[in-house]
Amino acid sequence: MHAEQPKEGFYTVHAYGETKNDSYIFCGFIAQTVDYKYRTGTWEFVTEDSINIARGPYKEVVKEVYEGGGCPITIVDNEIDLEKWNFWNLAGDEIEPNQLLINLIESYERKIILYLR
Repeated sequence: MHAEQPKEGFYTVHAYGETKNDSYIFCGFIAQTVDYKYRTGTWEFVTEDSINIARGPYKEVVKEVYEGGGCPITIVDNEIDLEKWNFWNLAGDEIEPNQLLINLIESYERKIILYLR
């Protein structure tokens, strides 16, 4: 039996790039170590048909978050400068990003099905 293919206009997009592992201590009643990943360097988003959709760098930023059980947590997160990213349509023409493409690069998914028509 074959894997189900996306419907017409929908494409499976893969994200390629490096992630780094890190952790922080969640300070609640009982302290817990929480592992997480963040993206680093240049990433590419490509359909299964090898069509480039997006390429650009993730900047690593250190943030202090106050949602960790009552005490501040320091984490490394990604920041995106859209001016440093390139986006393409299915014909290979460079385009300005729409909200769908911005959501794609902000997502942490490595494989996602998108409507790209």
